[in-house]
Amino acid sequence: MVSETDKAWLAGIVDGEGCITFHRNRSGSNKATPAFYVCNTNETLMLKVVSILKSEGIEYYYRVRTKSEESKKNRGWKDVYSLRVSKIDSLTKFLLLIRPYLISKCQQSDLVYQSLLATNKLNGLKDGSINEIRIPYANRVWELNKKGNKPLVHIPTLKEI
Repeated sequence: MVSETDKAWLAGIVDGEGCITFHRNRSGSNKATPAFYVCNTNETLMLKVVSILKSEGIEYYYRVRTKSEESKKNRGWKDVYSLRVSKIDSLTKFLLLIRPYLISKCQQSDLVYQSLLATNKLNGLKDGSINEIRIPYANRVWELNKKGNKPLVHIPTLKEI
């Protein structure tokens, strides 16, 4: 069981270093897949994130991108630790875990969560139908995630849903 302090700490990492968004398909299609990402060069920080997710049974993808020793020497590059949560059940659990403590990414969290709720009720639909439902949420999240943008007017909180 994760302590409230660790949940708040994780929310702080999400607010400061993470990205709650919809992944755009590289093939150029208009597919929007909800996900959480965080990258950092501090291995200790990332291992704490991993520890919290493991203890809550949240599935994730973790990768270390290393640079060759020559590149590090010449350019000062560091290894980069990347983590993604994108499985629907795990992402839902993750958002519920951190939402009470989020400050700057609460709207993105709520929009992704609302899209998950909306599409979860539609089991059996083809992927294209689910994507049609997700696109309006994704467009709002992408707008929020643009640099320099201010939050949208009013988006219902989880309590209002």
